[in-house]
Amino acid sequence: MVSKNYLPDSKRSEIWGKQMTEVQLETYQIYVNGEWADAQSGQSFRSSDPYTGEAWAVIPEGDER
Repeated sequence: MVSKNYLPDSKRSEIWGKQMTEVQLETYQIYVNGEWADAQSGQSFRSSDPYTGEAWAVIPEGDER
């Protein structure tokens, strides 16, 4: 069983050298017909780390258009 002994935010910032609120999320595009593009709808969602539950990236919502 995996232990979920998370570090408190103050300890994380001490270890990582910055506050968690300063972390920028990585933004991605989708690859369609040989080109990188944003979603036509402009919609996106935040992808979360399944272990920590923290958002780590912004992903475009692709559809059939």
